[in-house]
Amino acid sequence: MLTQDQQNDYHFMIGLAYYKTNDFDQANNHFAQMMDSNSRYATSARYYYAHSMYMSGNYETALAMVAKKVGRGAALLIW
Repeated sequence: MLTQDQQNDYHFMIGLAYYKTNDFDQANNHFAQMMDSNSRYATSARYYYAHSMYMSGNYETALAMVAKKVGRGAALLIW
């Protein structure tokens, strides 16, 4: 049985593998499993989740994710 930290690491690494192969839906399934945790990869998972949403054409969700973290004005500059 994996510890919670190990599960978070697993979901991030698998999500990143899917992200690198442009399978954004599968990537986001894994990022969503751990991006709100206290994992050392949570911040990166939120970034990749937002970018995956953007690349999939889910612009509103991507913008909302970025705006939540850096503020709406800055998010508009980023995208």
